[in-house]
Amino acid sequence: MRWLIAIALLIYVNEGVAQETITECTGLVGKTYHLPGFAVSESESGWRDDGIKDGRFILSEKDGKPIVRFESGNQSVTSEGGGALAVYLSSNVVAVLYPGTGTAEIYLFKLDETGAGYVLYSKTKSNMFFDTARVFVGVCAPPGTFR
Repeated sequence: MRWLIAIALLIYVNEGVAQETITECTGLVGKTYHLPGFAVSESESGWRDDGIKDGRFILSEKDGKPIVRFESGNQSVTSEGGGALAVYLSSNVVAVLYPGTGTAEIYLFKLDETGAGYVLYSKTKSNMFFDTARVFVGVCAPPGTFR
């Protein structure tokens, strides 16, 4: 709960703060739905088991703004043109929303004061080849746990 209060204060008050890692999440499993279209036939459309098993999402805060990035690089939705918005749903639950070009991502973090807990990750994507929606759940731990 202390980290949520600190992050809330940083988002509304602070400027120019160094990036701080809050939690790391891995082992995401779930489902992806593919709509029929240009690259997906009617028979290939539907729900499929899916996941992100060989990487991790890292939730950080910099300059009062949330950043979610995938471990394999410094790319984040914000670096691809999206703007992050944090919505505090309760004392230990925060949603980070990234609307981007052709995509929208929502990360729902339920964490204790150490950064341990869960993440629900959802993403919709539409382009000339694919129209998909995915929903995954993963485990989160304090920074440095999954290294």
